[in-house]
Amino acid sequence: MSFIKTRKKIVSSALLSSLSIASGTVIAGQDATNLPTISAHGQEESLKVEKSANSKYLVPLLDTAKSVDVISSKLINDTQVTTLSDALRTVPGITLGAGEGGNPNGDRPFIRGYNSESSIYVDGVRNATSQQREMFDVEQVEVTKGSASTLGGGGSTGGSINMITKLPKLTDAVQGSISSGTNDYRRIVLDGNKNFDNGIAGRVVVMGHQNTKAGQKDGAEYNRVGIAPSIVFGTNSPTKATLSYYYLRTNDTPDSGVPYNNPTGTGVYGKPVDVKQGIYRFT
Repeated sequence: MSFIKTRKKIVSSALLSSLSIASGTVIAGQDATNLPTISAHGQEESLKVEKSANSKYLVPLLDTAKSVDVISSKLINDTQVTTLSDALRTVPGITLGAGEGGNPNGDRPFIRGYNSESSIYVDGVRNATSQQREMFDVEQVEVTKGSASTLGGGGSTGGSINMITKLPKLTDAVQGSISSGTNDYRRIVLDGNKNFDNGIAGRVVVMGHQNTKAGQKDGAEYNRVGIAPSIVFGTNSPTKATLSYYYLRTNDTPDSGVPYNNPTGTGVYGKPVDVKQGIYRFT
């Protein structure tokens, strides 16, 4: 019986507390003042690209009878990719070769299953060489899926890749980035643009990069230095002339991998050569 009395007292106390809070809220509402309205306006840069930077595409991408994936400048900066292979990992329908068939180290993209190594362009000019391409002087990358003949007159069945370089603009700007991380990772990129207001604009991009590979002591390492100056004449006229220079020096020690020990005999499968951990090449 005492338990019931105690419970009634607790319920009564709770009701009194609720009434006091409600009355306090009414009193506070009577003394409330209207604060000025604060309006916040912002604009977020979108990853969407409406028109190709390739002059051969005369209409917006929406009206282009091709499947075109554009890796915009914002996406390149957001993901901080340093090579073309890293940038292409964000594009569906592309797989990257890893040196199969004795091919040398370099960019080997497969678009829709077709090797497109010979269908890589820089500003619309074919750049079919076996190399690992840097991104320090790339404004955006455009991947066209389908027959590459529409871009360069011939090429892969799967598609083509066009890299748009950084050219002078009409605004003065200086920007750069310095990165550091594990495995001796160090990278610096400086980008300066100047408009001389007389129909001439210039731009210079410089880069330095160094890193080693995780888990390999005195193993694979990557060292790159690059510079890309350019100048445009006739920025205020329909006819323009662009002079540009691109220099990239790489001094890399690549990871050649460890081969399989393939024994002879039917139904016998090989296995990796038994070497110590950290071995990055086998000769």
